[in-house]
Amino acid sequence: MDSYFLSENCLNDYLNMIGKIPLLTASEEKELGVRILAGDRKAFEEMTVHNLRYVVSIAKGYMGFGLPLEDLIQEGNIGLIDAVNNFDVTKGFKFSTFARDRIMGKIEFAVAKTSRNIKLPYHKFEKLLKYLKEKKKFTSQNGREPTREEIAASMGVDIDVIKLYEELEKDTLSLNYILNSDDKAEFGDMVDNGRDIEEEFMKDELPNIVEGLFKATGLNDIDVEVLKKRFGFDEDNIPTYSEIGAEYDRTSTWANQKVIKALKRMKNSKYFKDTFY
Repeated sequence: MDSYFLSENCLNDYLNMIGKIPLLTASEEKELGVRILAGDRKAFEEMTVHNLRYVVSIAKGYMGFGLPLEDLIQEGNIGLIDAVNNFDVTKGFKFSTFARDRIMGKIEFAVAKTSRNIKLPYHKFEKLLKYLKEKKKFTSQNGREPTREEIAASMGVDIDVIKLYEELEKDTLSLNYILNSDDKAEFGDMVDNGRDIEEEFMKDELPNIVEGLFKATGLNDIDVEVLKKRFGFDEDNIPTYSEIGAEYDRTSTWANQKVIKALKRMKNSKYFKDTFY
């Protein structure tokens, strides 16, 4: 079985090799599934080998997201092995249906971990990746990129969430990207080593995200003012609840309740869940 797995600098040979391997019929898949449950190692290897083409078909859908095809295939193969190990034919699922999520999961995790300058938690990157795939699908079907309104409707999210995805999309350029065919200098070579890209993102983009959250949540002007004062948006010294309340001729309890209620509304909003979960 090892001979069917991708090794360095042999992508074309690998694709040609697995292209000659026939797909399994439903009865063959079921027979192998029964043997796998019985601990038959040969059946495990056969199921894996006959599904390598399926991994490639999935991996191709992630081209353009920062990892070369050979890496995408290798990660997908790891997911395939995991799927074969856990496949239970008695539950009535087709193997391809069962394996799809595991293959995609390994590929997406690898893309999230290695292909971005700004590292996003995987659960957040999943949402960004969904946006990129929806955009790619729409462009392929319609011969043009979707408007914000069109892709927001397709994904079932607010326009402000799409604006956030657009900002994150700008960072998909790999640090190892070759600038042109004649100049072998890499983009990463042009970035000052002392530059904290994530810090710059937080400084430049986070205020926009928070403002979008204020707007989407429907907080009134006073709610926003109190939140900004309490969390030091506009001042170096963060005032106490008593000091905030005094500015509005109110008590510290009033200011505290304002903050608690506003944060609760923000946390329960669709915009917050779409952006941070």
